[in-house]
Amino acid sequence: MTVQRYGKTVATQLQSKGLTVNECCQSLFVAIINVVVTLTASLPQYNAWQLGVAVPSLSATRHLLTSKGVWKLSLTASYQKGNGDPYTDLTFADPSDRQTAPATTPAWLWREYQYIVAPQYTIGGSVAYAFIFPHTRLKTHVRLAATHRKANQTYEYNIGNDCTSLALAVGCTF
Repeated sequence: MTVQRYGKTVATQLQSKGLTVNECCQSLFVAIINVVVTLTASLPQYNAWQLGVAVPSLSATRHLLTSKGVWKLSLTASYQKGNGDPYTDLTFADPSDRQTAPATTPAWLWREYQYIVAPQYTIGGSVAYAFIFPHTRLKTHVRLAATHRKANQTYEYNIGNDCTSLALAVGCTF
């Protein structure tokens, strides 16, 4: 069973109870989280994390109205710093004498921990254009965004300390 099929089933059930679309979307999000938690909880082992992350950010947006559409220019900047204890491998039930202990991946978990708690900053910008598609009434939008994230320290097993991403989105609003 896929999450998408499960989500449609939940949405249908909620709508049959007279809930609005917005309430259904919120409940659908909770249902998907519950599916993920249920699938994770069915495994015999798990990792306990005690982490906190603070992300203060600033953003500025400017809308420019033209005769054919609207331009949206955005700039963002943020700083992230985490703290907490690394993972602890735990099991729901101890293996018997004839069973082997579950396998762990400490190197990957340690890398994830280092990434989450590393002090890092992000800068980014985007340009978007919204317009009515010619000869139709279809609301169309195009968005180009770029972000650059840089960690203030490099760890032994992580390759590099920065990441740049570009995104292009084209869509329509129904």
